[in-house]
Formats: sequence, C-alpha cells, structure tokens
Amino acid sequence: MNTTNSTRPRQPYTFSFTVGDRSDDGHGETRTVFLRLMCLGTTDGTREAEIVAAYNAAKDKAPKLEPSTYCKDYDDNEVPEDVRVLWEAYGQNPKGELYVDDYATLCAAFLNIGDPALEAGVVGDPTPSLDNIFGYCGYGLFRQ
Repeated sequence: MNTTNSTRPRQPYTFSFTVGDRSDDGHGETRTVFLRLMCLGTTDGTREAEIVAAYNAAKDKAPKLEPSTYCKDYDDNEVPEDVRVLWEAYGQNPKGELYVDDYATLCAAFLNIGDPALEAGVVGDPTPSLDNIFGYCGYGLFRQ
C-alpha cells in the first residue's frame, strides 16, 4: 500500500509492541515499547495495514536490517557488524550493546525505510499493539 501520494492528511497514532521473551519460555523478561506513526488510515485495521505494508517494503529494500533477525537469542544484544554498517546508510549507528530503547529506535527506523511518510519514532504512550508485525523479537536484550 503506497500511501505517500494521498491527499488525506496523516494523523499521529501510537502503537505498542513487546520486546523480549513474549513466550515466557526463557528469561521471562519483556518490555512494551511505543511507536508514534503518521498514518492515513481512519480505523485500526487500515492503520495496521499501512504499517504492515511499510514493514514488508522495508524487508524488500533492506532484508538484513529486519529487527527480528538480530538480538533474538539469549545474551544477543549487539547488532552484527555487517548489519551495523548497513544501518549507517540509514542514519543509525547501533554500536556496542543495545538496550531496549536503542532496539525500539531501530524498529521505528526500519518502518521508515519502508514508508518514510510514517515518520515512525519511539514514544511512551500506551495504545494498540504491533506484536503481530514484529513477532517474537529482542529476546537477547535481557539477561538474568
């Protein structure tokens, strides 16, 4: 869904997703993070469709940057060097250990690769979830 050429004004919406061990079969730690996105959709379903389209477009443009491909194993809290270099081309610099907010920033940046008009960014308001889009991700960000 290419929504960047629409004449309807974009509206800010906040969505959440869970980072960490959502299945609670390992370290059991999670944190909910919130992203603010500028969406054209007027219902939760149409807004989510925009986000799914952006996520899929980003996967097509930059598959190695997909957040679910790193920080997914226990104690795996660093972006691989080849991925870090790719992130630099998109204005991100994930060096060293990542924390939840760092990871959330990369998730927002990933959506922006797919649809820059979303202007995704990390915020702190609780609202509808994006767990079904990001899937089980960020497991390696937590330690016991």
